[in-house]
Amino acid sequence: MQIEIWNPVIGYENLYDVSNLGNIRSLIKRGCNRVAMLKQGYDIRTGYKYVQLYKDNKHLSIKIHSIVVEAFLKIKTTRKLVCNHIDGNKLNNKLNNLEVISQKENVKHGIRLGLTKFLSGDECPATKLKSNDLLKLKKLFQEGKTSKEIALMFNMSPSTISRIRQGKRRKLELSEKYKCNYIPNEAKELAISLIKEGKKPYYIEQKTKIGRKTKLMKNLMMIYAEQYGNILK
Repeated sequence: MQIEIWNPVIGYENLYDVSNLGNIRSLIKRGCNRVAMLKQGYDIRTGYKYVQLYKDNKHLSIKIHSIVVEAFLKIKTTRKLVCNHIDGNKLNNKLNNLEVISQKENVKHGIRLGLTKFLSGDECPATKLKSNDLLKLKKLFQEGKTSKEIALMFNMSPSTISRIRQGKRRKLELSEKYKCNYIPNEAKELAISLIKEGKKPYYIEQKTKIGRKTKLMKNLMMIYAEQYGNILK
């Protein structure tokens, strides 16, 4: 049997104690002058146990696991530094079942135990583009529509559409012609015009949105390099 050890609740010293087994007791004398164990509540939304602590005429609901780690490990949890239940049971607030880790590590731990399901694509409620929308996108890419034009149709940002086109988000089965190497004819013509004017590569990239290191830009530079000198280097 594990020995129960008591420490003061941080911020409520001389009012409440917390044990390494996750119990909370009040030091405020009542009735027969006895120390009373606090009744623990259950938050149906989060699945965590909590208690209500009273101080300076104010009641505050605090999660049990936060009280335990702060009292025994001397670590205050934050949004980035969270308390993790090692066995995955949120109701087990014993000290030996608690650890303080990063939010990222906490998510990975939940996935390993099968407590957190990573949803993507159509399964994710937050997904703006469903499979049918992606088929429409593919058709629009093949028709030569620009990211800006498509973004207006779907009420999304052009950068998001560009990332989809490049396969960085919601990958599409596109031929090489319509992936990131696809550049609208208007942009190509503008790039050639600027190259002939002797503009620097950085300036051309800003005006045409064609990356200096893309295959297309490199080809254009090679074509016009001899005629327009070393400006493209």
